Amino acid sequence: KAKEVEPVLQLGRSAMAWLCDYAEHFRTGVGKAVNREPQEEDDDDDNDEKTSEFGGSSVALPQDVKREDPAFAALLKQLEHVGKKLVQTLKRNKAMRHVEEAFNEAATSGRTGRLHWLIKFRVDVELTFLQPSPLDLAVEAGHEAVCSMLLAEKKQLKCAKCNSCQPNDHLKKAAMSENVQSARAALLVGADPCAMSAQLAGKRSALMAFAAAGELNIAEG
Repeated sequence: KAKEVEPVLQLGRSAMAWLCDYAEHFRTGVGKAVNREPQEEDDDDDNDEKTSEFGGSSVALPQDVKREDPAFAALLKQLEHVGKKLVQTLKRNKAMRHVEEAFNEAATSGRTGRLHWLIKFRVDVELTFLQPSPLDLAVEAGHEAVCSMLLAEKKQLKCAKCNSCQPNDHLKKAAMSENVQSARAALLVGADPCAMSAQLAGKRSALMAFAAAGELNIAEG
């Protein structure tokens, strides 16, 4: 049975890759797609086409996309429609694993463009007990923009919540490791620096710990 599902997983991964990258390519008006991972240099000077990776697959993108194109908005709507249909098909075939992994990866690495389209396509992550959610991963990585994006969609997304631990626990961990970015993200998702669960040894608050480390502006903004 697993062998029967694997081709669907692979197809879903490749199709979702193309949709996300093509849609973001159009939305931002970028002249060329840029690889996230460094690639080996290609000796073929005639082939200057860029690719974008998604769970191990690569897809070629056009290079002459213009935001001024009159069909710009219509194309984005069409891509969104196709993306939603693809997700529905993958869900029916219980083949969402690769796409959910990509959602987590986007949250971890701060890829807001890709996350934007995965959310548009109605991708969500089914969480098990204490499994780190995309929001947990974004907080730990210190990606405030991703946290804000997920929180804005919390009515739609089951995974837009802390699941492996609470915001106060994230803040405590950040204070222990003196990770300012993670601490800011934890505060953004609702951590209370005065709460007992966020205190360090000696009943020191997280803010006291950062102040001692010279990070006096952690609570600013």
